[in-house]
Amino acid sequence: DEEGGFDFVLCADCVYQPLYGESWAALAACIVALCTPRTAALVSVQRRHNDGVERFLARLASGLRVERVSTELLGGANVQIFLARQPRDGEEPGLLSA
Repeated sequence: DEEGGFDFVLCADCVYQPLYGESWAALAACIVALCTPRTAALVSVQRRHNDGVERFLARLASGLRVERVSTELLGGANVQIFLARQPRDGEEPGLLSA
């Protein structure tokens, strides 16, 4: 078992390119760096026009296995939740569903 790793990394509404610019690239790199084999990263995003989420997910999926686990309409907002983790033996990094 690794010492000092995280069990969970949580992000909520941290990707919106018109407001935050391309900071999503640094966020994706940070999440990849924090994930150990035992870490689950849960990322929720509110989908908006030209939000940059697709580019963020592609960057995240270059190093982790990323899967959409939920899509909900909450108070009129389209909210998606993604699970990202290191690939297990025999798996490749990538985006399983978007």
